[in-house]
Amino acid sequence: MEKCNVLVCSPAYNQEGTLDEFVKRVLKTGGQNFSVHRIVIVNDASTDKTASILKRLSSRYKKITIINERINRGPSRAVLDAFMEAERIVKRDKLDENPIVVRMDSDLDHQPEWISPMVEAVVSKNHSCVVGLVDYPISDGFFDWLYNRWYGRAQGKLFAGKPFVQQSPAFFAYKFSLLKKIIPKLEEYEKRYKKVYKTEDRVGIDIAALSNVVRLGEQLDVLKFKRATPAGSRRPFKKIWMQRKEIKRHTKLAKKIVEE
Repeated sequence: MEKCNVLVCSPAYNQEGTLDEFVKRVLKTGGQNFSVHRIVIVNDASTDKTASILKRLSSRYKKITIINERINRGPSRAVLDAFMEAERIVKRDKLDENPIVVRMDSDLDHQPEWISPMVEAVVSKNHSCVVGLVDYPISDGFFDWLYNRWYGRAQGKLFAGKPFVQQSPAFFAYKFSLLKKIIPKLEEYEKRYKKVYKTEDRVGIDIAALSNVVRLGEQLDVLKFKRATPAGSRRPFKKIWMQRKEIKRHTKLAKKIVEE
C-alpha cells in the first residue's frame, strides 16, 4: 500500500514564538500510511517577525509554501487561501492517490502529533472528514468548561446532526476529493458574507466547510484530544462572547447557503 500524501494548511498571525517548533514537529510526523507532502502557511499580515521567520524556514525546508497577505483579513480568509493553494499543489505535483488536507492552527493549540490519528481515521475508517476537538478540562475554569460544551452541542446538532463534546478549538482532516467539491462553496460564502455584512468574515470558514460536508452526505468522524497548551491560552467563553455577532452572522449565512 502506497503512503498517502498529506498537506497541512495553517493560518499564522503574529506567531513568531511558535512557528519554528510547529514546522519542525509537523515535518517529523508521518508513519506507515502517510507522509507530509507540503505545509502551506498563510501569514495574515503579521506585525511581528512572523514573515522573516517563515522566509528562513521556507529556505531551509523545501516542503514549505508561504503566502504573505498584504492586509489582515482574518483566519477565515487565510484558511481559504491555504485550501486554494493546496488545490494548486495537488494539480501541479500530479498527486495520483487521494491526498488528505489537514487544517490546523500554527500556535500549537493543535499539536502536530495529532495529525497521525486524524489521518489514520480518514484512511482506516474511510471517512471523508474528521473533526479534531480539543478538550478544555474543568480545571481551566468551570464557566469556560460548561459553555464550551453547550456551544459544541448546539453547533454539532445544527451542522453535523449530532452534538459535539466541545466546540473550540477544532481542526480538520479532509479527503482532497471532498475538499475540492466544497472550495467553490467556501468562496461563495466569503463573497456573500462581505456583500451582506460589508466586512470580512473572520471566524466562520470552518463552520461553512463542515456544513457543506454534511450537505454532501459524506462520512464524518470526531476525535477528542487533551489540551496540551497552558491553561487560559484560549478561553472559549471570552472568545465566543467577543465574537458573538460574527458567530451569529456566519451561522445564519452558512445554514442558508447549505439549504439552497
